Amino acid sequence: MELQAREIGVLVTLIEDYIQTAAPVGSRTIAKKSNLNLSPASIRNIMADLTEKGYLEQPHTSAGRIPSSQGFRFYVDSLMKYSPLSPEERNQLAASLGDGKLDVSELLRNASRLLSAYTRQVSMILAPKATNIGFKHIDFILLKAGLAMAILVVEGGIVRNKIVTIDPELGTDDLTKYSNYLNQLFQGRTLSQVRSKLLQEMDAVQREYQAVSQQALVLAQQVFSENSPREMFVEGTVNFFTHPEFANPAKLQELLRMLEERTQLLEILDKVSKPDGISIIFGREEDQEGLREFTLISSPYLGQDDPLGVVGIIGPIRMDYAKVVPLVEFTAQVISRLLKNRF
Repeated sequence: MELQAREIGVLVTLIEDYIQTAAPVGSRTIAKKSNLNLSPASIRNIMADLTEKGYLEQPHTSAGRIPSSQGFRFYVDSLMKYSPLSPEERNQLAASLGDGKLDVSELLRNASRLLSAYTRQVSMILAPKATNIGFKHIDFILLKAGLAMAILVVEGGIVRNKIVTIDPELGTDDLTKYSNYLNQLFQGRTLSQVRSKLLQEMDAVQREYQAVSQQALVLAQQVFSENSPREMFVEGTVNFFTHPEFANPAKLQELLRMLEERTQLLEILDKVSKPDGISIIFGREEDQEGLREFTLISSPYLGQDDPLGVVGIIGPIRMDYAKVVPLVEFTAQVISRLLKNRF
């Protein structure tokens, strides 16, 4: 539905005032703040038309108007002018994220903290899927008779440790043989492919008994037996309580539960994120009760050319999109640059 220039002027002025105040906006406010040179009565008529077309809502009979999801969607897709980061802001944020020498988990955790601090919203950064990450090597360290530490190193310098049980008769030399065998067997595969290969090899060695192979594979089964939950780094939950629309804690209960349990939120991030570029999702557009009063802004970060994970912000619908979107996008770009040579 096409809007006239005067309707667009009223809609933009109303949305930008609502973003700042969190209060319904009246015709007199729009008359003062816009350059439309229209009387409050004329603006009231335009607001009534915008309400009828679905761009505005009237929360109370005597109150002003607030933007609807449709109004916000039209604003962010067609009308909003982003506030690009200054060179100083870009340099400061990039420097704060470091030089990429941190462990991947620490890098992402640090990036989430910074993004939350800069946007004053709740930040979420989704780590790479373990199944898609390439195997590098595995080592076993003897802790005591019958017990060893498996050290798994995967693409990106990500290290995972796991205690495994072993035959009490095995020594350090045996463990070195097993790790050499597994490193040769799994080289060049993703963790998902490693698990498939492991099943194939277990079948083979059961048909042709090979002691070294079988014991090495038994150890590998312990290491790769379960999928590690995908990490998600959430920071700034306290920022929810700074927004006046959430003065009633009941509005936050379902979302806080989702942030705590993570699984539902992981599915939503996976579903809504684009392979490239910014995604802006209004909770009212999704069939998710806990997200109804919120907006999710996300952007993928890359390894070489493929998406590895997602950088996201969740906040109230009246978020300052012009400021927040460039911050999310730039954070994803910096993470991509830091990880480019590690994946």
